[in-house]
Amino acid sequence: MNLPDHLQRVRAAAERALAPIRPAGASTATPQNLLFDAQRTDAGRNLPPYYLVYFLLIDLLEFKNLGQFEKLAWSVPVDYKGKAFLIEHRKFGIGIFVDNPQAHETEAAEIATRIQKATKVARPYFEWRAESAVADSKLNVKNYTDELHQRFQYVYGEYQKIVADIRREEERRRSLSREERMSDWDGYFSEPYTLTEKAAWLASAAIDAFFSFTEHVFIHLAILQGTISTGNEVASLASADWGNKFKAVFDLQEPTSKRFYDDLTEIRRQHRNFVAHGSFCSTSIILALRRIEWVGGRMLWSSCVPNRS
Repeated sequence: MNLPDHLQRVRAAAERALAPIRPAGASTATPQNLLFDAQRTDAGRNLPPYYLVYFLLIDLLEFKNLGQFEKLAWSVPVDYKGKAFLIEHRKFGIGIFVDNPQAHETEAAEIATRIQKATKVARPYFEWRAESAVADSKLNVKNYTDELHQRFQYVYGEYQKIVADIRREEERRRSLSREERMSDWDGYFSEPYTLTEKAAWLASAAIDAFFSFTEHVFIHLAILQGTISTGNEVASLASADWGNKFKAVFDLQEPTSKRFYDDLTEIRRQHRNFVAHGSFCSTSIILALRRIEWVGGRMLWSSCVPNRS
């Protein structure tokens, strides 16, 4: 790898910090079947995160990687004071492996300490590597669509339950006589007032969950459609507002897309952003929460009712 001059110095400093750890070679004392019989040491649990160790040993210092195997992502044989150890990322995480680990815990602890020191020294390289990957398209974008959709479904489901409770309570009270309704009254916070308040809270949470879910989906759709391809473009779109994410995926010249965009933008402007920023607006008018209900894939809402503060 062709590194800038300042990173050549970082590489040399990392090698010094790691010494006397070096790639295992012909002179390294290596037990037979080490690759299959090596066991995890306790000291290996103190290694830095697996990706830092990978980029330090394999990417920067060019230690040999034995590759993947069953339940094994990568394996690096190293020589420490003439004896072979394995730095591996296995099913249960990264670790230092050796034959008879109880007899070699001290050495394993020293290896872990030196790798920790070397990763700190190599930090400028990690930053340069990350910046290079972001400027290109050599990175993965994690998909949290399912989790965010489940969050929305859960909150919206709780909102629907409260709405059903309100309707049942209102129906029950309609069946009461005037005297029964008066005796049933126990103050402002009696049902269905508390239920209505809970419904407003849950409606607000459901709206917020919906916009969070769709913002995430729009970024992934933009990637799949080829609208964005580099890490910088992903980061730029991620920091953009909901409207720009929508327009990165949908053509507003198409009537249906334009109608949904206008309706959702109005909800976002008058409710989501309003509540998220402290429920204040420049005209000192507090708008009532929009009561949202999803019916057959369409969004219906009541008009805002202004109350002067």
